[in-house]
Amino acid sequence: MNYLQLANAVLSRLNETQLTASTFPTVTSGFSSEVKDAINRSIDDINTYQYNWPWNLTYRNETLVVKKSRYSLPSDYKIVDWDSFRIVRDTTLGVDGHKLSQISYGEYLKQYSYQEDATDQEGAMPYYVWKGQGDEWGISPMPDKAYVVRYEYFALPTDLSAYTDIPTIPTKFHHVIVTGAMYYAYMFRENTQAAQLERDKFLKEIESMREINVNYTPHLVSTRIAGRG
Repeated sequence: MNYLQLANAVLSRLNETQLTASTFPTVTSGFSSEVKDAINRSIDDINTYQYNWPWNLTYRNETLVVKKSRYSLPSDYKIVDWDSFRIVRDTTLGVDGHKLSQISYGEYLKQYSYQEDATDQEGAMPYYVWKGQGDEWGISPMPDKAYVVRYEYFALPTDLSAYTDIPTIPTKFHHVIVTGAMYYAYMFRENTQAAQLERDKFLKEIESMREINVNYTPHLVSTRIAGRG
């Protein structure tokens, strides 16, 4: 379902007037607007409940700059798989692909940071990756060629906006989005009893999603769910 269809699924269950392709963009206040917001809140709750939903997995290629060690992480990253960093095979550069081993930032500072200030360094083939203090990662030794590094990360999806927008969450789980949105809709109506029933159902449905899609790792699961006003 797209954004419009998801909103109408909620409105239909509440016996409210459904939106159309022409009225959807003009609704900026009132109950229908709250339902539109509830859809995005529900999607956000699902995506923050588990850090590594498979539909949020993204691959990124970064072309290294000669003698540059530090690189920015993508703005939409949530969790980076530091075990996935590798040099991509490149016949033009005469490079065989290989995996990069992760080292700590402290180890980088101790063993390789001098390269950033040494103008006479020639660089070399990188074999290590490290996480910086902020939203950055680094490569060591400092590269001597424009190698391509490929890595994987779990992205934070953007909110739905246009009525034709479709969630990254697979279609077979769109009913869970509707359930979560029903919770927020009932809260807006101050029907706390109905809201609690929808919230309990929502949590059970997300747990079912997790059992189907992700190995059970309770220590990695967020406890933030359906708690925003």
